Amino acid sequence: MQPGILMRMVLTGLLCVLSELLYSQIGKQVYTAYCAGCHGQQLQGGQAGKLIKSDWIYGRHRNDLMRNVRYGVPNTDMSGWRKILKTSQIDSVVNYIIRSQKTPLETRKSLPAKLATRKYAISI
Repeated sequence: MQPGILMRMVLTGLLCVLSELLYSQIGKQVYTAYCAGCHGQQLQGGQAGKLIKSDWIYGRHRNDLMRNVRYGVPNTDMSGWRKILKTSQIDSVVNYIIRSQKTPLETRKSLPAKLATRKYAISI
């Protein structure tokens, strides 16, 4: 491999790492400024629910979180932030929440062995 190409690859990798660190810091700052008052400094919950969890009522994927931050969640105290935060800030805070999870949000949950209602019971 030519030295110039190798150097460009190293610099590109370094820039990616540095931009990821900066982006992470921005997400944490946005979270601290706008979200921590309700969701807790460590995402542990407070007035509003915790944000480090495995069961997400209003969606567990990145697009769900983006929607919830941007537009809020109807019939809850979670209001939308799209008029206050820039899209890049919403993106960075959602990335911060995702990176803080102990279980990756994209992990598929297994189906229950049994599903029961008042009238029916289904076993897999």
